[in-house]
Amino acid sequence: MLRAYQRAGHLRTDVDPLRLRTRIKAWLLRIASRLALGRGKTLVPTDLFDGIEDFPSSTGDPAAHPPPPPSDELEVMQEALEALSPKEQDVIRTHLTYCKPGVTHQRLPNSVSSALAARCGTTAAGVRMTYMRAKAKLEKTYMEALKRRRDSGGSS
Repeated sequence: MLRAYQRAGHLRTDVDPLRLRTRIKAWLLRIASRLALGRGKTLVPTDLFDGIEDFPSSTGDPAAHPPPPPSDELEVMQEALEALSPKEQDVIRTHLTYCKPGVTHQRLPNSVSSALAARCGTTAAGVRMTYMRAKAKLEKTYMEALKRRRDSGGSS
């Protein structure tokens, strides 16, 4: 609310009084969303799969709840990932570690991009190009492999 009070002078109130309430709501929402987006830049990413093998089952017996069999799509995605070069795999995995689901046009934080560029022996712009190419290659390989698998009746 303090931010809204500080920015109140920037709100245009020269509109129809019936639309003023809607304009104020939209203005407050815009302030809140920009603040939330700003906070997202300072978050430290966590690997979602860390410690997954240490997660206890409800009965303590891993054999009581065997993992579900892998689906065709999962197996095909694994094959498509393995078709990428180690550099492309590193770039894709790093991006997936930092990306937020449902948000488009994301970039890695500068420090992460610089470290990844150093590991790959390229520049930050080179990392972005590698990511775009690897993503396109992954999608193409995945779709082709999935189509082949479905055409052959599901067997490898």
